[in-house]
Amino acid sequence: RAATLRNAALVRGGGPPLGGSEDILYLARESGNARMVVNSAQLDVALGNRSRVVKVVMERLPLVDQMRQVEAAVALVGVHGMALSLLPFLPYLTRRTAVLEIRPRGTEKSWLWTLIYPDWCASLGIRHSRVIAEPSPVGCGRGGRGSGGKKKKHEDVLACNVTVPTEKLISSLQRVEEWTA
Repeated sequence: RAATLRNAALVRGGGPPLGGSEDILYLARESGNARMVVNSAQLDVALGNRSRVVKVVMERLPLVDQMRQVEAAVALVGVHGMALSLLPFLPYLTRRTAVLEIRPRGTEKSWLWTLIYPDWCASLGIRHSRVIAEPSPVGCGRGGRGSGGKKKKHEDVLACNVTVPTEKLISSLQRVEEWTA
């Protein structure tokens, strides 16, 4: 982590971290056809009322800036996916940090892929919580992802677009805000 951040600083010319030290990053997606938030407009309004929440579209940023953005934050909120893999760049060694993962219903069982972020957070001392979202019936599953080209027998619910229960997310976010204050 430290070596990667040093390298990132060199690439950026040693500039200051992006964002503020109290930011909670909401990792939004703009493109693609998987793990999009169907009710994103409603969620944007609800999250916009939270003073510490900053919406970030990581796909717009170079990797170096993504790392620095996370380094300057105290928490990540996002749909299960690659953006949450930036969690080791949270400043967990110097302060309380958290990850709030949004997962589609149907992932409650403890399959290996459902434990990736909770286990990773536990190993680093980062508080992990999750909100279960309703999978969208449209475009759910990618059949064959990670299966060597063979069709999977089950639907890939992690690839579903989701409708996030706004009230539950805000309630969980409030606990994240309290933990990281």
